[in-house]
Amino acid sequence: MRAAGRAKPVWCVADNYRSALIRPDQRVLFWVSAHVRRGIWGAGRVVGDVFDEHGRLHVPVDIPLFTAPLTVDELSAVPGLRSMEVFRSPQQANPSWVSLAEMALLEPLLHDR
Repeated sequence: MRAAGRAKPVWCVADNYRSALIRPDQRVLFWVSAHVRRGIWGAGRVVGDVFDEHGRLHVPVDIPLFTAPLTVDELSAVPGLRSMEVFRSPQQANPSWVSLAEMALLEPLLHDR
């Protein structure tokens, strides 16, 4: 993925009420948790409808990766972002969510990447 500069084009998501809310053109954040530079590594869009493949739900996305991730330390320094679900419930299955207020705080940080 890093060499390609993009996240995978399709991701598996839990079959729950959240996956039923996913729509094309919604914003997508690529969160990496199992790395020393934990945080948001890319941002993009949902590019199609959620679909079932072999009994598992998948979502097609286009997520360019950042040159450098937006790390947990950087995110934690912004008032209002420490309440994000990825901090409160780090073991939550995909899809996780970001509130409109949190997304408004994130947008300027994402554009700086």
